[in-house]
Amino acid sequence: MATKDFRTPLSKARGNGASGHGTEHVIHQRALAVGLLLGFIYAATSILFFTNLSHQAMVEWFSNPFNASVMALLIIAAAGHFNLGVQVVIEDYIHKPSSKALLMLGINFLAALIAAIGILSIIKIYLGA
Repeated sequence: MATKDFRTPLSKARGNGASGHGTEHVIHQRALAVGLLLGFIYAATSILFFTNLSHQAMVEWFSNPFNASVMALLIIAAAGHFNLGVQVVIEDYIHKPSSKALLMLGINFLAALIAAIGILSIIKIYLGA
């Protein structure tokens, strides 16, 4: 006689996936997507409707601490969203451990580099350099 499993389908699925932590990735990916959407909507409407899109107007827009912070968070969220998305693809479709490790290292480095360059650019504009 088989034992009856009293767990719900969600509890059975939780933590499953190619990497063993699929549910966390989905939640983080969606949270970052919502953050990206909100940040993009703010930035796009603020820039398009309240500036004249000249170089000087954009420098002034980025010189505002709130705007610079929103853009920095937008860059961080975009790099994190990119990193998680590509990580899931690598974990699901690359089966050779050495290739997987090398690709993961490269993607992590690339995401960090993208975020660092974006944030340093914002800081440079914010400080007036």
